[in-house]
Amino acid sequence: MMEKPKELFGKMLAQVPYNGKNEEEVRIIAKRCALVAVDEFLIFNENLYLNYGSIAYQYWQDVKEEIEKL
Repeated sequence: MMEKPKELFGKMLAQVPYNGKNEEEVRIIAKRCALVAVDEFLIFNENLYLNYGSIAYQYWQDVKEEIEKL
């Protein structure tokens, strides 16, 4: 498994307050936040030259897929 998905998920997980939520709810929120971050990065692709089909674009697509599996 790639390290970046775990890294992003972990960073988001650390930011989600529990506030009475169970662990699964917190994990779902963190996962959604990590996916939003990756989507924003992919949307920003024109400025970063991450053209559809490029190696960098595929890398972030792979990160997104791995986050979805968490």
